[in-house]
Amino acid sequence: MIEKGKPVMDVLSNAQYPVVCLTQRGMRIRDDHSSLVTTTKAGLKNGMFDRLVVVDCKGNKFQIDSARKIRGVGLFWGYDLFLSQKIKVELLGVESGSITLEDLKGEIHRRFRAWGGWETRDDLGDLKLRIDHAKDFLDLIMVLKSARI
Repeated sequence: MIEKGKPVMDVLSNAQYPVVCLTQRGMRIRDDHSSLVTTTKAGLKNGMFDRLVVVDCKGNKFQIDSARKIRGVGLFWGYDLFLSQKIKVELLGVESGSITLEDLKGEIHRRFRAWGGWETRDDLGDLKLRIDHAKDFLDLIMVLKSARI
């Protein structure tokens, strides 16, 4: 376990990718460490990394406290024509451990219930069944990735 508020980049660079990132209401898949720590300034401001749970394809679980901006990414320090900024962040504070496949499936289903927007997917019922039938962590993450979560 790393002290809260301490950088954790090295810990997560050793995670087995791809990973599923669980926010309070949603989730997303990241294929590598670079995509995990690249976001927008607005995403950081809106708490994208606050209490983020990252689960890798081997069942390792990382609880992230928050993140802070390191630098802009790309030309013009990451700014685009609309003055949005793409940035790299440093992840802060982590508790690491593991999670069972069934507990991860439960967390995913909880997020489906927490945000009504999931109901707009025509394939939600099929997606839930595919999640329930996933044989291992990698299979589960690939189901989510193919569904473009």
